[in-house]
Amino acid sequence: MHNSIHEIAKLLEGKLKNVSGAKISENTSLGDDLGLDSLRLIDLLLSIEQHFNIVFSESDLEPSTLKSVGDLAALVDRVVSKGGEQF
Repeated sequence: MHNSIHEIAKLLEGKLKNVSGAKISENTSLGDDLGLDSLRLIDLLLSIEQHFNIVFSESDLEPSTLKSVGDLAALVDRVVSKGGEQF
């Protein structure tokens, strides 16, 4: 399975000035640890789509299932492995 945590950590590091990608793990909370609100999460999701050349479906973006970096990585891995919608 494609491990996207490292790539997501690099994207987060670029977006959040006070975050070191080296300190981000699959258990890092998007809200509590990184302080992402809903708008910043949407911005991150758009960056992830561009980076991985995929498109998330609306059903993929259930806020209750996107709590940690690991959740995001699992979503990316799932979309990439099923071929995802390509740009």
